[in-house]
Amino acid sequence: LGNIDTAVLQPGDMLAIRSAGGGGRGNPLEREPWRVAQDVLRGYLSPAAAERDYGVVLCNGEVDEQATEQSRAGKEASAGHFHFGPERDGYEAQWTPAAYDRLHAVLDALPIHWRFFAKTEIFRRMKGRAGPEGVRAAFDAVCERFPELPRPRSLQEAAE
Repeated sequence: LGNIDTAVLQPGDMLAIRSAGGGGRGNPLEREPWRVAQDVLRGYLSPAAAERDYGVVLCNGEVDEQATEQSRAGKEASAGHFHFGPERDGYEAQWTPAAYDRLHAVLDALPIHWRFFAKTEIFRRMKGRAGPEGVRAAFDAVCERFPELPRPRSLQEAAE
């Protein structure tokens, strides 16, 4: 099927979805080498990644047991937690729980037919802004650009 969003099935049709196993589940150095080899065979990871991340050495697609044992003996399991990367850190610094609370308060105070539009425009104007103050400033900028957008009284009073 490839990479698709929907599949139309008829009665009796069967859909099997296979994906990599083991990613993020425990110590990668304890994953069974044959399973890592199977993931390589299925294209879920490269032979280089199998050796680097799992300590599994493959030779012509087969597990080299002795080399794998030596590779794993020289590695230590990562003690750190899973990390989503600097992009996620930046996003979470900008969109704090308090920022989402403020966004929710803004959207909740608007007539329902304005909410999607306002949310989209607020997100567009968040560059360089963060937290609830950033959401307020972004909403102010949206209201300035689109004067027909209602400015709920409860938000005006809260800002004063």
